[in-house]
Order: sequence, then structure tokens, then C-alpha cells
Amino acid sequence: TGDTGIELRWTLTLLIPCVWIGAAINAYTRTVRPLQLLVNLLGALREGDYSLRGAGARGGNLLGDVMAEVNELGATLHRQRLSAVEATALLSNVLGEIDVAIFAFDPDDRLRLVNRAGAALLGSTPNELIDCTANDVGFAEFLTGPATRTLDRDFPGARGRWELRRSVFRQDGRPHRLVVFGDVRRRLSVEEKQACWR
Repeated sequence: TGDTGIELRWTLTLLIPCVWIGAAINAYTRTVRPLQLLVNLLGALREGDYSLRGAGARGGNLLGDVMAEVNELGATLHRQRLSAVEATALLSNVLGEIDVAIFAFDPDDRLRLVNRAGAALLGSTPNELIDCTANDVGFAEFLTGPATRTLDRDFPGARGRWELRRSVFRQDGRPHRLVVFGDVRRRLSVEEKQACWR
């Protein structure tokens, strides 16, 4: 508005938009890109990929603090998953070595877990039995009635007198039934041997 030369006016007219565009790009780089990175990191965590980490997770500013927390969350979830995998592997090994037959049925009466002794009792393999219904394997009657009982029963893989124990456990918030068969004769034989040693 003052009495300035035309060169100064053109210079300011070009310089102000350039400064404004530079400031906008800087603001975009400092805010939008880290937020997009956070969205990608959280999406990866939701999908179970805990290997991604956010770069530039430095304290001192809010976005850096949030990025550091997301990185720590990813590391914690990775440790928990590793611990769960190790615990599952240990449980699988223990169940495989137990000589009692163990079966776990979901709320839809589908077999979700069976150990080697259980598969041998049914004359099959664990992989063939998984996802079969209780009716398919002849276990519908064992999912109801008294939770603990002794019965004489011939199975495809063994015959004899069995102690049945049934209990309920929860997985993913849903009730599952655990059915365990122990050979009564084997238990009595062990008890007799222990009595002889006393």
C-alpha cells in the first residue's frame, strides 16, 4: 500500500506464496506422515505383524512419544505371542506323552484337541480326528451325564474298564468340554505295585 517499487511488490508476491507452500510441506512432513506411519503400524499390530517399528520415535514431542509407545506395544505383543507359542508347544509335548486319553470338544461338539493316547484309543491319528463331531467319534453320550464315572467300553483301539472324567474350560470366551479316559486296570496295577513295595 505504500510507495514501493514494482520489483519489491513482485518479489513479495512470489516470496509469500513460496514461504507459505514451504511451511505447508514442512507441516505435512512433521504431522501427516508420522500419523500415516502410526496408522500403518497399528494396522500391522492388528494383523499380528509385530516386526514393524516406527522410525523417528524420539521423545520430546507428542508424535515421537506416541510412536515410542506404539513401538513398545509391538515389542510387548511380540514377547507375549512368543511366550504363548512356547507354552502351547510345551503343552502339546506334555499331552503327547501322557498315557491317558484326552479329548477337548468345542461348544458345537467338534473335537478340537486329542492327544496320541486318545487317537490310539479310537484307532486313528490326531489329524484324522480333529474337527470331527462327538457323534462321528461315538462320544456324544460322554458329553452329558455324570462328570465322573466308571464304565466298561470297547473302543476301536482298546477295550476294558475306563474311568471317565469330564470338566469345562473356556477358550476365546466360549465353554469347551475336556473328556479324559483313564484305564482303570492300569491304575490298579500301579497301585498294587506301590502296595507291594511298602
